[in-house]
Amino acid sequence: MIITVFEDSNYSSLFPLNINRASCELRCGAFTNLERINNLLSAEDSIQLVVRDELTTLMKERYPNLTVNPEMVSQGIWLNGRGLWNENKFIEITSSRSYTNNGILMAIQNHEDIPLTEFHQYLDSASLVSTEIVIQFIKNVWDGIFLQSEVIAADAQNFIDYKQGD
Repeated sequence: MIITVFEDSNYSSLFPLNINRASCELRCGAFTNLERINNLLSAEDSIQLVVRDELTTLMKERYPNLTVNPEMVSQGIWLNGRGLWNENKFIEITSSRSYTNNGILMAIQNHEDIPLTEFHQYLDSASLVSTEIVIQFIKNVWDGIFLQSEVIAADAQNFIDYKQGD
């Protein structure tokens, strides 16, 4: 499956932290949001990124194995890059639904390819009818600070479980 990690239109609430990086590159705890998503995927899955135009070249350099701002955004699961995705939240995403948290679109499972030029308009319309999902996300620059202790504790537990083979 193709997982699209997108930067929503509220990216400016994260300035100055994301001036030269996408929202999914922000770090909270042990991982960036993009690393968290990548850790959830199987070998058959792939990631494509939809970011601000001014970051396209930089993101292609940083992630040469990922597709960045494709002309057609592929069907699959689309995840907001500001979300702190974990396995439990990821498996909540089901067919043909969109998910919001307090009105902010967090995820969609979509069954059609969409031109990049229509992507944000599609996101806006998809958020009008949605299912509420409770997920931690970095809404403002200080959220990453306030979430650190909780996220670090969860990350530490994941490392312990991994070492024990759980």
